Amino acid sequence: MSQTFIENAPAKINLYLHVTNKREDGYHNLDSLITFADFGDQITLNTSKTLSLSIDGLFAKDLSINEQSLEYSSDNILVKTLWKIADYAHQTPSFNITLTKNIPIGAGLGGGSADAAALARILCQLWDIDPSDKDFQEILFSIGADVPMCFASETCQIKNAGELIKKAPKLPSMNTVLVHPNSHCSTVKIFKINKSYSPNTVSIPDVISNQEELLSFLKTTRNDLTNAALKNTPAIKEILNALNKQDGIALSRMSGSGSACFGIFKTQNNATNAAEIIKNLHPEWWVQAVTIS
Repeated sequence: MSQTFIENAPAKINLYLHVTNKREDGYHNLDSLITFADFGDQITLNTSKTLSLSIDGLFAKDLSINEQSLEYSSDNILVKTLWKIADYAHQTPSFNITLTKNIPIGAGLGGGSADAAALARILCQLWDIDPSDKDFQEILFSIGADVPMCFASETCQIKNAGELIKKAPKLPSMNTVLVHPNSHCSTVKIFKINKSYSPNTVSIPDVISNQEELLSFLKTTRNDLTNAALKNTPAIKEILNALNKQDGIALSRMSGSGSACFGIFKTQNNATNAAEIIKNLHPEWWVQAVTIS
């Protein structure tokens, strides 16, 4: 009898991102506070006698032909996840998988990593995998540095290249607007040209009781990759300016390696109105009001 599994893949937001140094293995050591939105992609998996992948959603068209392939060599991180975990669990996958792609690609919102993590959560249920197993966690990291944190999908502080994950205090709900210029930022390229570093580790407060306390803390931090991303995608500056002109804006910043930015607003009405205004002024941009916490 066929079984159906549906798993959300929430967008990841770097509330701050400090690059502490570059390692000998080519990775960069990071310090970042990560949270997740109530918006994202979705994975639907139906057990079947054959293996198939279908992709729908606003950004399905942005995936290349190779990324739609189910071959072992596919460029799609979702497909890589399927085969790596199948090898680990000694299973042969026979599923109809549907990826609903709502998160822009190359946005710094962790869409691919979130998709991989959502599929991994389903496979853990289906194949009775212990997600705390060290070897399994190493597989997640080998798929992508952001995949382990997206697998947990909980507010956390990440360090090193993303493999060191520390639980962060519960954050207040924040009315937020996400904006993407519909131009991609290459993470590899942004890190390669980045010249901004913050060598000192940030000490996150043990308790953050309200939005004012969170904003006060965040204003002592930054995203070190912003200037590098601006060289690649000048529209990021336009987005930050557009967010900063809106009523009730409390903080604006780029997420991850770009090119999406977020604005935290004082009220839900402020965020909703800002999203509508920015959409009307810039119909070429993707704009989404969300709640993060």
